[in-house]
Amino acid sequence: MWYVGLPLIAGVILFATFGAIAGWQYTRRWPWLDWRQRLQMIIGGVGFCLFTLAMLNFALFWTMGVAIGGTADKVENGRFFIVSHGRHTEVSEEVWTCSYYHTRSVWITHPVGMLSIAAAFLSARLLKADSSNAKEIYPEPRHAQGNDKSAIA
Repeated sequence: MWYVGLPLIAGVILFATFGAIAGWQYTRRWPWLDWRQRLQMIIGGVGFCLFTLAMLNFALFWTMGVAIGGTADKVENGRFFIVSHGRHTEVSEEVWTCSYYHTRSVWITHPVGMLSIAAAFLSARLLKADSSNAKEIYPEPRHAQGNDKSAIA
């Protein structure tokens, strides 16, 4: 039953891949960016990475919860229990410990992921660069500037 989480994990990996491609395309403009745009790019990149890691951690958490039948709940008389929808199941200490720490990690990565993507969106508004220097940021291709000798003939 654990395989039901594979589409979720694949979706997160696909999201990260296309985000990395978009980030690579944007970094090619680094020499033409002013300090505000560079800072915005750094904040956005870090925010995207942290958000993607939070999504991946949740996808793995959900898949693991489905695979083992729940999340860590309690320990009674040296017996370890996980719970899913009110139904307790006894598991080994290793499985319970892994589930316990992974559950706690989601409590950390969720807020960090949300705050990081919020910071990325806010930085776009707060660090908005002056658009009057758009020709300097996005220079025209060489053939449009008249440097192409074939265009003269």
